[in-house]
Amino acid sequence: EVIPKLSSIHNLLMKMDAGGCGYNVEPHTDSFNHVIRACYAPWTSQDSPADESTRQKALEIARDSYSKTHWPDAHTYAHMFKAVSCLLPSSTPNADNPNDTRSDRHNLCRTILESCCRDGHLTKSSVWTLRKTFPPLEFAELLLSQMDRPQLRGERMTKEKLLAMPEDRLHAFLPAEWSRNGQRFKGLNRLRR
Repeated sequence: EVIPKLSSIHNLLMKMDAGGCGYNVEPHTDSFNHVIRACYAPWTSQDSPADESTRQKALEIARDSYSKTHWPDAHTYAHMFKAVSCLLPSSTPNADNPNDTRSDRHNLCRTILESCCRDGHLTKSSVWTLRKTFPPLEFAELLLSQMDRPQLRGERMTKEKLLAMPEDRLHAFLPAEWSRNGQRFKGLNRLRR
């Protein structure tokens, strides 16, 4: 029931983007953001669908919408981090589940984070989502992987320093250029409790 609705919304958006829907309208970033959010919204409540294939299809739709977004903004990145968190839950291989999604989650979030930081749209909300998505050391490694870029200057951060920072102050210690455009999104920069 969820996937047909998501597919319908996604297909309409793609038709609009291609100019083939007969309407004199072009989708903008908010349109793509709404589709991404709709993909993970059913999994944010207790009544979430449990079917793994449904999650995978929803993640595919979210990823396609993200890839088609012409000008991603702070909301785009925040929604994609949340989509990965909700739709690609962490699992460890065992007899019942031979697939380990931890590597997939890490790699996907790393790619998204790289673009987010490059575009300057990192917000407190995105940092908070990433911190809740990964175990502490993996979260630290994810952020530190972006700090090793040559264009980022400043004091070298260690895993220990990063993890010792209070959640409400961490964002302020990250390179300012990562959030240069995301600062204007006040709702995404409020303190989480």
